[in-house]
Amino acid sequence: MRVIRRLRADPCALFSLDTMAEVAALSPSHFSRVFRRTTGIAPGAFQAALRMEAAKHLLLTTELSITDICFAVGYISLGTFTSRFTRLVGLPPSTLRRMAMETPLPRFRAKWDAGSAVSALPVATLRGTVRAAFLAHLPPDPLIFVGLFPQPLPQGRPIALTVVTSQGPFSITPIPDGRYYLLAAALPYFEDLRRYATTTLEPLVATGNPPVRVREGVVRGPHALELRRPLLTDPPLVAALPFMLAHSLAASTHTRYEALA
Repeated sequence: MRVIRRLRADPCALFSLDTMAEVAALSPSHFSRVFRRTTGIAPGAFQAALRMEAAKHLLLTTELSITDICFAVGYISLGTFTSRFTRLVGLPPSTLRRMAMETPLPRFRAKWDAGSAVSALPVATLRGTVRAAFLAHLPPDPLIFVGLFPQPLPQGRPIALTVVTSQGPFSITPIPDGRYYLLAAALPYFEDLRRYATTTLEPLVATGNPPVRVREGVVRGPHALELRRPLLTDPPLVAALPFMLAHSLAASTHTRYEALA
């Protein structure tokens, strides 16, 4: 907890594993094991996620150049920063900034699905329910993103994703064979994508446990997700989910949704 507070207080600082272990008063190897058991990911991955979250915020709230932001969050190579940002956030930094200025998020009802980008047969459908632990905590006019990720970290493009606008049942399809982590986040709907960088409304999150296994087109279930407020130990929501949604809706590629008139 001390280490995570230190990382969150200064996400752009570069803390070595030895420094983090010293703060935790543990040996580096033991600290790394405890950190992974507590958060689900390695200390370096947690720190990298915080740095990208800081970069995303700077892109959307300042006029700093992408090069200046690269250096501000601790990278010395613009190429390395751009490739890692694209992989973790799901869109290149220039695209994210341009979309915030030019692309509104269309309103839709019922559900939206993004099929897997992986071409594989057979494919499966995951069904489940998603509900808020306390209804009062659910954002007004919510968008509930439910996706399958290759790692227990909400970063990058999910293997498959659905977005629903209310609590209740959901389904995700198609899903290729593999082992995935089921993660959900409930965010308020904003037409202006820039508001996702400045809103004080806290997202709700949920994590499926254990990991989802798909074999020969069969997925075990059903799966129930309970949305809750984030914990200090939860990795940051690095994936720019509303931006990916707006990008896919604008492209109308591999998507199915019901647009409001």
